[in-house]
Amino acid sequence: SDLARHPSLKIGLSNEFMQRADGWPGVRAAYALPQTATGLDHDLAYRALQSGAIEVTDLYSTDAEIPYYRLQVLRDDRHYFPDYQAVFLYRKDLAQRSPAMLK
Repeated sequence: SDLARHPSLKIGLSNEFMQRADGWPGVRAAYALPQTATGLDHDLAYRALQSGAIEVTDLYSTDAEIPYYRLQVLRDDRHYFPDYQAVFLYRKDLAQRSPAMLK
């Protein structure tokens, strides 16, 4: 909700996030954001942040680039996004192929 208090921020979001129902349209409505976002290729987002072309973008909170660029991840205080739980998946025959991996 802090983002709503800064209407002049330049927001550049991945084209995918711009079009997803659970992306920009939903976030903008849930947080009553006054800003207009520009779509961009996700690969360009960090360079755009670094150059000052944009000031806000979408990213994965586990992205290794966050500490490198010293970015601040905003808290989702309205719990718009679901918690994504990571799990390990492996092939059924792993125990036969590499038993040491499962110890």
